[in-house]
Amino acid sequence: MNQKSLFLCPSVPVWQMNGDVFFDRKFHDGILSYCSNWGGTVHLIMRVAENSPPDFGMVLFDVNTFPARLTLIGQDQEISEKHIGNASIVLASGDNYKNLHLSAITKKLGIKCVYIIEYILETRFQIVTMSNVSYWQKLKTIVWTLLSEMRRRKAFRLADGLQANGAAGYKAYSKMVGNALLYFDSRNSSDNNVSRSSLDARLLTLDNNAPLRLGFSGRLIAMKGADHLIEVARILKQKSLPFTFDIFGAGELALTLERKIEAYQLDGLVNLRGNVNFSEELIPFVKESLDLFVCCHRQSDPSCTYMETYACGVPIVGYANQAHAGILEQADVGWSVPMNDINAMAEKIIYLSENRSEIKNKAMNARLFSAEHTFEKTFSRRIQQCSDLIKC
Repeated sequence: MNQKSLFLCPSVPVWQMNGDVFFDRKFHDGILSYCSNWGGTVHLIMRVAENSPPDFGMVLFDVNTFPARLTLIGQDQEISEKHIGNASIVLASGDNYKNLHLSAITKKLGIKCVYIIEYILETRFQIVTMSNVSYWQKLKTIVWTLLSEMRRRKAFRLADGLQANGAAGYKAYSKMVGNALLYFDSRNSSDNNVSRSSLDARLLTLDNNAPLRLGFSGRLIAMKGADHLIEVARILKQKSLPFTFDIFGAGELALTLERKIEAYQLDGLVNLRGNVNFSEELIPFVKESLDLFVCCHRQSDPSCTYMETYACGVPIVGYANQAHAGILEQADVGWSVPMNDINAMAEKIIYLSENRSEIKNKAMNARLFSAEHTFEKTFSRRIQQCSDLIKC
């Protein structure tokens, strides 16, 4: 490929502080993958966040070593022809309404355009209805969301390709675009996937009738069902199920969880472990010390939690949101229970504790499934789609 230029217009911003620019670490690692595999130049057009950078997960931008070209724009600045005029192909977030005009521009300029989509309309409504704002503000946001969705569908029909993160987005939008790719987001590289020998060793603990080891990682917010985790644990204790439950993450519900652990006398059973380093602490713990991942996600967003957990050889028992249900349609790697049914979740966990061979079988399936959806393989497929479009 003769220096074909890939222009990326993501939804994630950069942060500026004291003259320095900071990237989200996960996004930064993804850009390095693009640059290593694209075979041409990579350009980023990114908006500068108006708030301070998060306390963790940030990477300092080094203009001397970063392999992509970076253009910074303001939050309200529109990406125009002058920004993308030299592109061979534009890969833009379709979740960000500020990018929905790009397919019309690229069509005019004879440039290929691919949108990336994660959220479906249902998820956007879920976010609105669970937000802590007035009824009228919710109503106004719902109307705006519907109008934005109409623009989104029009933009997708003008695009040359689509990359859908998760089965829910693929089902919702793939028929609008002739060239649609389904992928599952994950930070797990092939080196991080659990080995067969390590998985066999962990599964041996299921044979000795030891307490079932449950876990969760993610933001401790209502949308992720963090409040339901403690209620599930309360029921399991009432039913006299031997278990431990390790919860990783931080968020607005952390203090509430602490208080409920004390009120329900779950000390020693439920452990709040806070935020930990992903590769050095979280992943080794999940690989070695969890039997089941409990996922009470209320929304259908394609959380990378799913694939990262399966890469550890840990099956998931979760609510039947569209993201989780979509994965289970692809592979026999977990179980679903009705949305928001805490009792059904607890009963399923009790059943699995009594039928541990099912946990073993799905743990093995999870390892094999995730091996086909590693960070490297996923990016290779996404880059290949863009490369093939340029050749058309």
